[in-house]
Amino acid sequence: MSSRSPVEVRSSLEAFARHGGLEAPHKVGWGLAYYAGEDVRLTKDSEPASGSECVRFIHEHPFVSGVVISHIRKATQGRLAMKNCQPFARELGGRMHVFAHNGDLDLARLRTAACAARWIELATETETPLPEVFTLMRNLLAMLDTKPAGASMVFAFELALLSISGFGPALDRTSLSAGARKALTRLTAADWVQLDRLKLSEAQVSEIERFLRQCLLEAWRTLPPGRAEALGLDAARGLLP
Repeated sequence: MSSRSPVEVRSSLEAFARHGGLEAPHKVGWGLAYYAGEDVRLTKDSEPASGSECVRFIHEHPFVSGVVISHIRKATQGRLAMKNCQPFARELGGRMHVFAHNGDLDLARLRTAACAARWIELATETETPLPEVFTLMRNLLAMLDTKPAGASMVFAFELALLSISGFGPALDRTSLSAGARKALTRLTAADWVQLDRLKLSEAQVSEIERFLRQCLLEAWRTLPPGRAEALGLDAARGLLP
């Protein structure tokens, strides 16, 4: 619900509760997010909305908001748990962002986008935004909309972020193998459209990951959670130390 002025949502909440277990098969969780300025009131539960005392309490003591996002869950993936109930909320750039969806997500694309967002949090400051970083993220999201996610996309993003931040590696001064150096040169020079044409071997992915990890740690002293998953790396295959 989006309104020009803050309002209550009593009637909509009644219909929401009915669909959450009585009139529809969405019985495995629910959530409500009320925007309040740059923050959000988020309430959710893994029980059916139709019989929830919490939903009943909110109906009797309603919040007022100009933007309300609601979700009732019919599980197709993931166990029945509150952490899998939507909406999901995340703080980015000093503001709360709320997200809800229907159906299944392409987790590889989602992991790549999440890794990029975490890199931007680590590498930039809210008070001094860089237009080049905004453009980089926009290009990545546009690419993810049309191309499959993969290690090449993550590597290209990290190389571009290093370059924008003044930490671009000197590839001609490294001890990389000739194949890995050639691949990195192509990743640095290629535009996003050409990335899916670059096929990296497992050995090249491993070597490039170790090299970039060292460059990234020297620049920011840490790595974002979820980077290995975004790269598709698996410790069992020996690609992680």
